[in-house]
Amino acid sequence: MSCKVCLVLACILAFTAQVYNKPVIRSGVRQCFKQECPENTYACVKFSKVSDDKSSIIHQIRCLGGHDNSLKNYTTYEANPFGRSTFYQGYSYSGVYNIVEDSSPSHHVEDSDEYSNNGEVDTINVETF
Repeated sequence: MSCKVCLVLACILAFTAQVYNKPVIRSGVRQCFKQECPENTYACVKFSKVSDDKSSIIHQIRCLGGHDNSLKNYTTYEANPFGRSTFYQGYSYSGVYNIVEDSSPSHHVEDSDEYSNNGEVDTINVETF
């Protein structure tokens, strides 16, 4: 009977150790295309297009969370440098992810160009145009 109890306790301890030692993903993104984002932002999307009257370019910027949900949105306008006869559309994606092997606090990444691989933190930078 005591062997069964020991086996059950060992299984519970092993399960608990697995649950609490899973990698933690923390964000290093604080700005998306020069716009402030919430602390739990993992990626940024920027969609740009010419306005209907072709006088300006509309930039729609989204700060994305861990499941690509929008945390904060921005819309900015600038004069169309291409002229009224040109159609323009652009898309950009950028993200920074810190994968931490333990539950201890990770370092803070301010710039998406920063890389760290000290055995505890791997930073993955993604940028697509």
